[in-house]
Parts: sequence; structure tokens; C-alpha cells
Amino acid sequence: MIFTGWMYGTDTLVKLEIKDGVFISVEKAEPENSVTYPNIAPVLFDTQINGFSGVDFNITDELTEEAYRKSLYALLKEGCGLFCPTVITASPEQILKRCKEIASFLQRAPLARKMTHGIHIEGPFISPKDGACGAHDKRYIRAPDFDMFKSWYDAAEGKISAVTVSPEWGEEAYSFISKVSALGVVVSVGHTMASEEQVAEAVASGASLVTHFGNGVPVTVPRHPNFLWEELSNEGLTLSCIADGFHLPESVLKTVFAIKRRRSFIISDSTQFGGLEPGTYETPIGGNVLLEPNGRLCMTSDPRLLAGSAQSILHGVEHLFKSGICSLKDAWMKGSEIPAAFYRCERKVKIARGCRASFVCFEKEEKKGLTVSCVYLDGEKVL
Repeated sequence: MIFTGWMYGTDTLVKLEIKDGVFISVEKAEPENSVTYPNIAPVLFDTQINGFSGVDFNITDELTEEAYRKSLYALLKEGCGLFCPTVITASPEQILKRCKEIASFLQRAPLARKMTHGIHIEGPFISPKDGACGAHDKRYIRAPDFDMFKSWYDAAEGKISAVTVSPEWGEEAYSFISKVSALGVVVSVGHTMASEEQVAEAVASGASLVTHFGNGVPVTVPRHPNFLWEELSNEGLTLSCIADGFHLPESVLKTVFAIKRRRSFIISDSTQFGGLEPGTYETPIGGNVLLEPNGRLCMTSDPRLLAGSAQSILHGVEHLFKSGICSLKDAWMKGSEIPAAFYRCERKVKIARGCRASFVCFEKEEKKGLTVSCVYLDGEKVL
């Protein structure tokens, strides 16, 4: 198959030659008169997503294959061809059950297998302190337990890609981080009130990522020292950031990207309300939420309080370049090649010879913004 298009964020026309689901050549091409070519870009990789399009990866008693498939197609419409479903703090039995369910989908459904990089377990080994624990259920927050985690890892048939941990548990955390890292699982620091020293020791033990930097943080923390400074300055840590325009001010995103450069990328951290129409929705926990026309998700009881994210990672890319934080090319890389390189799966998203032939075609308009028109995975058109 031959496919020609404008490489994202550049004036370069490229001809892609695809065979057996792989790019066998990527070469510059000369445009022909009267031919309209699409814009092309790597598929986006969202490493933290709790749900989308009305599908919740956490709250429901049972996550059905039909619901999971629905979320996959909704994500494809947003240009997301690779993601990590995120399972948050719950009882050990609930987490085990969800790991088994997702693993079974990957066995039976080829599209789920292609798109799911691995499960992100966010908790329950996080801070129990107000503010730091965020919306996580305090009843289930506990000290790190490797044997418990290993039971989830086995239930998921090894398809756990990351786990979020607070280093404030001290030696229990450091031992846990070392053992989990040895499995090849990314250990991420998050939902924490750890000291700078504890964060540094976590990195020395194998932690390499920060979960949604600047969020899951109490309203007030000491000016300095504090864990945020250590997360920013520690060269062993890569930072993930929610770039929906509501969770982090532009000044924070600019600072993170200036300091961390390729050791920073964006996530959606979307809830089940991502991709839904504006309105009021009822949730099993936390009461009613309001999805505003601008995409902001807040509590109906107190609109000043965010109720999570309801935006896709494509929206995050758009926010970065529309606000002038990044060029379109750099913004797209923050949501595709950079997280993929961190997770050592860059060949799944990079448009280059020998890489998996997965890419999106999109349109860029002043009013509509970025609109995905089609998606290819392994050389096959799936949207």
C-alpha cells in the first residue's frame, strides 16, 4: 500500500510504503498539481485514562467487552491508537477482577490487543492524607504490598504497564518499587506528600515517572522544600501532565516543558464523561457533576471544584499549540512519540521505516481545530 500526506506540523510531503503492517519506506515526495493531500501524524498514546464516552474502567461491577470496544472506537475518533486503561484505588478483589477482565479482552479481541499497551494501576499505595489522595477512596488506601501487586500482575497476564505509588511509606515503598521495577513495570510517583528525600530515594529504588504532575496535591504545600521541586529537578523522573486547560495553568506547563523537555509528556486522565455532550450527570460516587460547554467538568454542588477531566488527549495537543505553549509538531510529539519512547514502544507509533504502520489523517481548521478523519493501525484502516 502507498499513502501520501503532509507530515504533521511541517511543510514536508511524504510517501509511505506499507507492507505486512509495517512501514518499509518513508520518503519525501513532490506534490502534484490539483491533488489534495491529507495531514498525517502518529497515533496518539494516552498513558492514563479512566474511561471515555460513557464507559468507566473502574466503577461498574463488570466491565463488558462490548463497553470496552465502545471506548476503543470513541478513542480512535480522537486519534488515540494506543492507551493505558487506568484502574484506581479500590478493594484488592475489585482490582484483581478488573485486571482479569481486561486481560481476557486482550486475548479475544484483536483491536483491544493492538490499542491497549498495558494497565495503569493508580493506587491503592498512595497517600491517605486529604488533598493528596484526591478522589481516591480512603477506605482502601494502604501501604505498598508486593505480594498483592504480584497477584494483580499475574491476573493481568503481565499486562500491567505502570503503578502509582507514594514514597511517603518509607522503606515499605522503596522495597516495593525495587521489586516492581524488576518486573519491567514503570513505577510512578503520585498522590503524595513525600519529602524531597523520600522522592529522591524512590528514584534511586527505580521510580521513573510522576503521575499527573501538580495534581493530586493539597491546596497548600510548603513553599520549599517540597516534593514538587524534587519532581521537577530530579533528572531521573519524567513528568506526565494533564493538558486539558483546566488542571494546570499555562505557566506551569511552560515551566515543566522548559525544564524537562523530552522528559515530559501529556495525558488526558479522562473520566467516563470524556466525549459526552455538555450537561449534568449522576455518578455512583461523589454526587452529580456538570460538564460545561467549554469541556470543564466540575461538581454541581460546588462548581469551583473540578470533578476530573472530560477531554481527550487530542484536545490536550490542541490546547498546547493554540495557547502558544508548543508548536503543533512538538505538541503532537508530547502526546505520541515521547510517551511511547518512555514506555519503550516507540515503534508502535513512530512514522519511520521498520515501525508499525499506525497513523492518523487529520484536518486543521481555525474554528473546528483538529479533526481526525481516519486512523490506520498496522496498515489497516480501522476508522
